Amino acid sequence: MNAKALKTSSYTSLSEYMYSWRTELGLTQEELAYAADVSRVTISDLETGATQGYFPLVVRVLKALQEEGAPYIDIYRLQF
Repeated sequence: MNAKALKTSSYTSLSEYMYSWRTELGLTQEELAYAADVSRVTISDLETGATQGYFPLVVRVLKALQEEGAPYIDIYRLQF
């Protein structure tokens, strides 16, 4: 198993996955927000767990992260 696959399998929460991969990819919250077409506050709220977000929003943010290089993760096994 490669390092990315191992790292990805250890996530249990959406906020942990988002923050870890955003910072590993060297993206600011503003850059990820732009890529996902959401506000920086939305990214901050998702990363800190202040909001859970609705499913289409979460999918859009995860897709933007994956387009930047984060590995695929099964969204259904994450805690929201």
